[in-house]
Amino acid sequence: MGDVWMILLTLASFAAFVLWIPGIEWILRDEGGNGR
Repeated sequence: MGDVWMILLTLASFAAFVLWIPGIEWILRDEGGNGR
């Protein structure tokens, strides 16, 4: 079961990293572009 958890953690970390970069960029662009 240890290997399964390591694989899940790796996939979760990779997914979070891939989603984090566009998320931060989108937030910054949204705050800077709307001028609210």
